[in-house]
Amino acid sequence: MNRRNQILSGIALLQVVLIALVFWPGRGASAAAEPLFSGVTLDDIQAITIHQGDTSVHVARGGDGWVLPEADDFPVTSLTATDTISKVLEINTRRLVASDASSHARLQVTEDDAVRTVALETKGGDTLTLIVGSSPSFRATNVRRSGSDDVYITNNLQASDLKTDYGSWVDTSYLAIPQTDVTGLTVTNGQGTLTFTKVSTDTWTLTDIAAGETFNQNNLSSLLTRISGINMVKPLGKEDKADYGMTTPGATVTIDWQNTGGEAQTTTLTVGAEPLENGNYVLKSSDSAYYVEVAKFVVDNILNRGRADYLQAPEESEGTPIDGSGTVTATNFITSFSDIGDMSAITAPATLTGTSTLTATENVTP
Repeated sequence: MNRRNQILSGIALLQVVLIALVFWPGRGASAAAEPLFSGVTLDDIQAITIHQGDTSVHVARGGDGWVLPEADDFPVTSLTATDTISKVLEINTRRLVASDASSHARLQVTEDDAVRTVALETKGGDTLTLIVGSSPSFRATNVRRSGSDDVYITNNLQASDLKTDYGSWVDTSYLAIPQTDVTGLTVTNGQGTLTFTKVSTDTWTLTDIAAGETFNQNNLSSLLTRISGINMVKPLGKEDKADYGMTTPGATVTIDWQNTGGEAQTTTLTVGAEPLENGNYVLKSSDSAYYVEVAKFVVDNILNRGRADYLQAPEESEGTPIDGSGTVTATNFITSFSDIGDMSAITAPATLTGTSTLTATENVTP
């Protein structure tokens, strides 16, 4: 083997060694796949707090699951909590995209301009903070661990997976009574007190309905539909606060119903006197220890409908004077007209000026 071939063989051997060092099983792969929060498991996490601008949600372990401490430990859907925390802990350092603080603003992973900030509290008292930035592509998100300049791209989560509204963490169903199980209803609001009684499966009546009045079944049906299944915006806690307006409520509803076993039940709903700053209302069910926030449309009929809303308006008779408030419908054909009296003189319009030549189409006889 001449000198030239020896050199070429040596270069080839060196290349093989370098490739082996780079791609040796378990070497580069394990380093690239190292978790961002190495050594931390789901069982180590005691609480999670997610910030988005001025809004945030705080979830912690409580009892056998997860709860909202700020809402007197209202239960959280365990699957939601474990899934969110697991996605954070699965982020790894495989795809490094920046390692200089000068790139943080561009990637939206600064402390002040983050899309989301996630704080994980461990049972040992440590706080692990993840800064979530922009998404350069679908299912790809820039993330950075607080205290490090390194920015990575992850496919494990997007900012939209990190919810800050309470409704995404809890079962929002607050009251669920099958409409067919309701047997009686009493509504008290600023208009007075109304009591409704079930006559048959699909028929109701107003208990004090007077002779000549007709009950409006449709309006009551819409009310029954509304109260038989009420969803909340978020739980508020067990404390009756002064700004809820429950001392002199805006309305109360007493629902008489039968459970599946045929036992008589009574549930009372209390609606706060005034709306909250966001326009929603506070609602409390006697079946729950928690006050909750509900959307305005949920309680609008309860607060504002009076007796007249549950009665059908009487039909207009033939002799009823027309006051201009309704539509007049003709019921008889007009068969004759009175003689037309003298009219004012008609003034001839301005002289007509011909705009085109007239062509005779037939002989004109003098």
